[in-house]
Formats: sequence, structure tokens, C-alpha cells
Amino acid sequence: MITQGIGVGFVALFVGPPLAIIAVSLVSRRILGPNEQGVINTITSHPAQAVLDIGWYAVATALIVIVAMSLLLRRAASMNVLSLRREAARSSRKTLWHHLRLDGGAAVIALTAYGLSVYLNNLVKQLDVGTQTLLSAPLTIVASIFFITGIIILFLRFFPLLLRFAAWLTVRSRGAAPVLALAQMARSPRHAVRMTLLLAFAIAFAIFTFVLTASQARRITDISSYEVGADFSGDISHSTDHFSLRDETALYTTVPGVTSATVGYTAQGFAAGTYPSIPVQLMAVDTTTFGRTAIWTSQDSSQPLASLLAQLAAQRHQAIKARVVPVVVDAAAARELSLAAGAPFTVIINGLLSKPLDCIVAALVQHIPAVNNSAGDSASPAGVLLDFATYASVFGGISEGNLFKAGPAFPFNHIWLRTSDDPAALANVRAALRTKALLLANLFDRRALSNELNNDPLYHNLLAFLTLGAVTALLLALLADLLASWLSVRTRLTNFAALRAQGATPRQTASLITWEQGIVHVLALMLGGVFGAVLSLIAVPALIFTNIPAGGALSNLSNAEFYTIQQVIPPQLVFPSSLGIVLLTLLAIFVAALTAMVWRALRPSPGQVLRLNQD
Repeated sequence: MITQGIGVGFVALFVGPPLAIIAVSLVSRRILGPNEQGVINTITSHPAQAVLDIGWYAVATALIVIVAMSLLLRRAASMNVLSLRREAARSSRKTLWHHLRLDGGAAVIALTAYGLSVYLNNLVKQLDVGTQTLLSAPLTIVASIFFITGIIILFLRFFPLLLRFAAWLTVRSRGAAPVLALAQMARSPRHAVRMTLLLAFAIAFAIFTFVLTASQARRITDISSYEVGADFSGDISHSTDHFSLRDETALYTTVPGVTSATVGYTAQGFAAGTYPSIPVQLMAVDTTTFGRTAIWTSQDSSQPLASLLAQLAAQRHQAIKARVVPVVVDAAAARELSLAAGAPFTVIINGLLSKPLDCIVAALVQHIPAVNNSAGDSASPAGVLLDFATYASVFGGISEGNLFKAGPAFPFNHIWLRTSDDPAALANVRAALRTKALLLANLFDRRALSNELNNDPLYHNLLAFLTLGAVTALLLALLADLLASWLSVRTRLTNFAALRAQGATPRQTASLITWEQGIVHVLALMLGGVFGAVLSLIAVPALIFTNIPAGGALSNLSNAEFYTIQQVIPPQLVFPSSLGIVLLTLLAIFVAALTAMVWRALRPSPGQVLRLNQD
């Protein structure tokens, strides 16, 4: 038998690497861009060299499989026919770890390690943003492994007891099928435990993969919208001394494809009276147009942007008289400056030290888009949003009426654009923003940024790795379930025939098989769903990342800014609708497998099964 196993191992060793090269070639041509196709062409043009490069991995895998198979064959060969039948009918042998009750200690150790990992992960949150990003993911993965290990050990210990309890409860029921099914499973629970855990973890890994993929895609969309704040944004590069606010806005709204435009002023500064100085990023916007131009989500503020802007506009006249500008501040500003609604503070704009800007907090929000700051990072700027008309009147001495009339006005330096989703109109806008009259410096393009992040090679590698792993594990688990169920029914054909010979109807026999298989599959779906949800809740937020695009305004980020972006807004868990389709497909496969098992058990007549020979 070991010789047969070695023969199977050699066949797999020679067949596996060529199949791997074919699979890599097919997958890579679909997910890699034209620039990366040269590596794949090199592999496919020299397959022998590629096989030799991965040969040691294949040999190691084959040896591990042969050793594991030999150990299993040694245990099977040490049992005679009688002991094998007794063990199949009623489990009597206890493993060493059950006999010494090591499973309870292992469960305690695993759950304690999980708690310790969670504690360390919370401690990491007190450190700087870069350390959080580097240590949070491995600690979360370790915590997930220990948590799942502890749950497995507890399941292995208590599942046989639950089966016995369920069998005791069904004794008083009127039907014989559930009693016989649960009694048989309680007497020999190993097959049910193995298949339940195998299917449960395959389903859990599939759920985790779907959730991680969908959450990563949502993360890319959220980061793109947050970093731009609209569809397009950038610094105005041409002179605006001879333009009014309305003229500058009209200059961009007349571009075909632009649905809305907002002109404003952005500046860097610091909060007065703080040491070390707390940086501040100032955004003065036109409240009449910013609401329909900017992209704000519920993560940024629970209060709608329109109501925030209306609140700033309503306080304009009073603010001009008092020479104090009402502002909206983000959570980082409120935390670093200890601000609350109605609290005053002063901002010094870089280059204008002699003219401090007195502010008063009108509202608090969680985030202000395009202001990159995060919890626990005092070096990142605090975000401040204010009305441009109020700012220009208080700080620049420009009357409110002159802002909207032709003639010299307070200089503005930034613009946000909202555009149509039509590809032709979008191409026209991009071409117009490259002309001299409309040229924008530090241009942020939300859709282009999203495409860059979606086409990131690291993202594609992770997606392909997880998808192939989940599909492979699920297919192998389903195949193992079908084979194990088929062999279980085939080895018990005599038992089913004896039941029918004693008066059991085919319907009762089918009900017996349905109860046995149904318990395993339903429990596997439930446990798989719970394990997958728990694993997603624990691990997915820590594993989601946002890479730096190869080109554009975000391509020159520093290390500190890169780590800040990872924490700037919390990742959202997304459970895609396709996940329900996959679970329904699995349920349909289980029903089809159950139907096949019932047909296999009922197809031969009791006389054919029970006769001793062909005579």
C-alpha cells in the first residue's frame, strides 16, 4: 500500500508542475497588464527551466503527502476486520490528547493567546501611525489563528456530547429516522466531525475572501473620493487678480462635461499658542456651490454637508461684524486643540504671521476630505473648513458684494469640479484641464486615481492568491465530501437493506440518510458562516491597504503620509451580494449530493444486498 502511495506521489510530482505553469499563464494573462506580460512569456517559452526552479517545492510537497499517507496506512493496517467494523459502528478508541485531556489545556492556551494578541494590538494603537500599520496586521492574523484554533478544539470536545444529547431528546419523538440517525452519529461521530470541520473551514475561507475583495474595492473608492474631495481638484496656476469669484467659477463650468465647480482658498498654518506647533490645513470654500460639487460620505460627517454650509453662511454677517470666522473642524483638530462647539481659537497662516485669523467652532465633523490626518498622529494637520466670503471679508478686508462682481478680489488658489460620468465628456474635461487657460497644478483625478489603485500589481497578486486558494479549498472540500458520503453509504448498504427487510419503507430509509447528511451539511454551513463572519470582522480591517499610485499627485508621498493614508478613514466591511449566490449554490450542491446518496442506498433490492453469493 505504501508502494502504491509512492507511485501516486511520483505521478503528482510529474503532473503538478506543468499544470501549475498552465494555471499561472492563464490567470496572469487576465490580471496583469501589457508591461508585465514579458515575465509570463519567459516562463511559457522555457517551461523546463520553470519546472526546475520550483522542483524542490514540488518534491517537498510530495514527500510530505507520502509520509502522511504512510502513517495513515500504518494505523489502518494494524486493525483487523473485526476491530475495523467495531470502530466504524461505535468509536471506542480515544486519541492520546483526549485520553490525557490535553484538548482542554490547548483550548485555554489558544484563547489566552488570542486575548493577549488583542491586548497587544490595542497597545499598538497608542504608538505612531507607521508602527500601527506595520504591527497591526501580523498581530491580527495571529489573534485570528489562535481564536479559530480554540473554537476548533472546543468543537471537537463538545460536538459528540451534543450529538448524544440530541439523540436522547429524539427518543421520545414519533419518527424513527431522526432517532436512528442521531444514535448512529453519536456512536461514531468522527466522520461527522471531520466532514463538518472540512466544509466549515472551506466555506469560512471563501466568505473571508469575498469580504476582503469587496472591502478592498470599496476602500479604493473611498480613498479616491476622500483624497480628491470631488471628481477633480487642483491648484489654480494662472493669475486670478483680474477675476472675481463668479468669473473664475464660470470659466470652468462652461467646459463641456463639468456639471458644477467651486472656487476656494487652501493654505497651511498652525494653531497659535501651541508648543510644539500643531499644523492646520485651511479650506475656504464657496458655500453656494461647494455642497453640490464636493463628495462627502456618512463617514466624514453624520450631518449633511448642505446643512453645514448653510450654518456657515447664516453666521456670515455676524462674523464680519465680530471679526471672528465660524469654522467646521474635524476630529483631529478637536482632539489636538481640545475644541468643542462654540470654542474660540486662533490660526496663523504660513507667510502671514502678522495677521492671525480668529475662529470659533460652529460644528464638529469626523473628517474633512483631502485633509490627511489620523488618530494619534500629532504631526498630521488639523482640518478647518470655513466660508470663503466670510474669510475674505474678515481677513482680507474685501466686502461681501465685491466677491461676486467683476474686478480685483481676494486671491483664490484652488478649485473643485464635479463632472459627468460619460467617457466622452470625461475625456473632454481632462483635455481642457491641460490647456494653458485652465491648467491646474497638483491635479487630482478621482477616477484616474481609482483606476491606478485598482490596477496595482500588489493588489492583483493578493486578489489572485486569495481567490485561487479559496476556490481550490472549496472544490477539494466538496470533492472530499462527495467521496466520503458515497463511501459511507456504500459500506452501509447491508445495514440499509437489513432495515428495509425488517419493515422500513424506502421513504424512512431516505429520511434516515437525509437526517445524517443534513445535520453535517447544515451545521457546516452555519459554522462556516460564523467562522467566516468572525474572521472577516477580526482580520479584514487590518489587512486592507492602500498603495501609492505609480503616477499622479499621490505618487510622491513620504513614508509618514503613506502611513497616514492607511488610517485616515476607517475601512468598511462589505458583504457582497455574490456571497449569497455562492452559499445558495453550495446548498444546491449539497441537495444534489444528498439525492445521489439516497438513490445509491435505495437502488439495489434487499435480496441483492443480503444474499451471500450470486446463486
